[in-house]
Amino acid sequence: MRKPLAHRVLVLFFTVAIASLPMLGSAEEYLAPLPIADQWKNVKDIEYRRFVKQKNDIIAGRKPLADREQFEAYYKGALIAKFTDPLAYGKDFPGIRREMQRDLTAAKDPSVRSLLIQLYATELKSIIDANYHPAAQVNALLLIGSLNTKERTPAGAPAIPYNDALAVLRSKFEDNSKPLGIRLAAMMGVLRHVESDWLVSSNRQVDDATKAALLTIIAAIVKQDKATEGVDQRAHDYFRARAMDLFGSLAAFEPSNDSLKLIVATAANSDADMLLRSRAVFALARQQYPQIKDADGEAVVGALTAYLADACKLVIDDVELFRGAAADPARPGGGGGGFGGEEEEGGMEGEGMGGGILGGGMMGGGMMGGGMGGGMMGGAGVAGHEIEVIRRQLLYHVFAARRAMDGTRLAQIPGVKHFKDEVQAYQDLTAALNRLKESADGENVQTDALLRDVKLRRGDLERVRPGATTATPTTDPIFP
Repeated sequence: MRKPLAHRVLVLFFTVAIASLPMLGSAEEYLAPLPIADQWKNVKDIEYRRFVKQKNDIIAGRKPLADREQFEAYYKGALIAKFTDPLAYGKDFPGIRREMQRDLTAAKDPSVRSLLIQLYATELKSIIDANYHPAAQVNALLLIGSLNTKERTPAGAPAIPYNDALAVLRSKFEDNSKPLGIRLAAMMGVLRHVESDWLVSSNRQVDDATKAALLTIIAAIVKQDKATEGVDQRAHDYFRARAMDLFGSLAAFEPSNDSLKLIVATAANSDADMLLRSRAVFALARQQYPQIKDADGEAVVGALTAYLADACKLVIDDVELFRGAAADPARPGGGGGGFGGEEEEGGMEGEGMGGGILGGGMMGGGMMGGGMGGGMMGGAGVAGHEIEVIRRQLLYHVFAARRAMDGTRLAQIPGVKHFKDEVQAYQDLTAALNRLKESADGENVQTDALLRDVKLRRGDLERVRPGATTATPTTDPIFP
């Protein structure tokens, strides 16, 4: 059974890691974790806390760096070395990364900052290049990808990424033998370096030859519909979606019809994952259309029409999914008000929220829905928090399509102007976006009203969808 989009997007973060990292039982295949000195094991120890205070004084410039050896030993032993032992310290990884990033950003003394950058780069690269547990490599890649040569200034000047990290990131991202989680972490760092070139044009991080090579590699990833053996399809789709972010940025630097065609085809592909399609739609918003010879404006608008029509279908399907779950008396919350079943079926609040004493969701059935026929939101077998999920997913798709249509670049495609004047699909799509936003954007969205409006909009979009052979019939005039 297909899950609602908001839930599907949430679990994809975990799916990538789970699908790409080996089972813990095979830990003997990796290097043993680096040893942790006794003085760095217990963060609550008095001596540990005393040194952290001294370290913070050095970072803030209140004290000079008198003992460099001990200073470096803290970062190597108390922080970085713990990355190599995810079984013992995995829960601490986010906090370790935050502390290391915070210290680098806050360092007042340029010499201390320079020391930290070199120490981080050297130690993290040693973890990335060695055969430590994939979780160790992922965290090291995330951190090295976030390093900056210069931090963002209070006046708003953008940060400049640490350029020497790019080669490390590329080597892991482009290595097909690496687990998907490792490649994804590396790709996020590559994306950050590419994106920085939009902000700091005078100090480009990625040269044209590297951009061209990356564009070819990313195109192959986006085109690969099926996951390789042993990789979860959902993880593969999420990886492709993030790859599309990188492809869209690179393609905007080197405008070409071939790149535009791939983005358009992905956005229009009804068989593709909607998260991937949404990233392709966002990529459409970034393209330099006036610089693309023979850009097909009709295809661009057609792809957006198909994407939005399928987003409407998702809403219809998700409402039916929730209603079917609510009607099942064997399920928690079933046979009455809102669906509050297991989280894996889309319940936002977990088992029992929709069931229990009230027999319905917090804002759907039960106390509100049972006595008032629908409640503050939701109604008709769909709990309030469930219609909120549906409403937000629709607004996300509307926002993506709006981003692709707004601005001057899309309007500058000669084909769009011709298509707009002759076929009206451009205006029709604009009208559909406006109506869908009106239907979904409010404090008291009712399921039946939203469903009715979405079905109308879908029927309208299907009428002008390029290549459509069937359309949802409606007796109402187009865009009433």
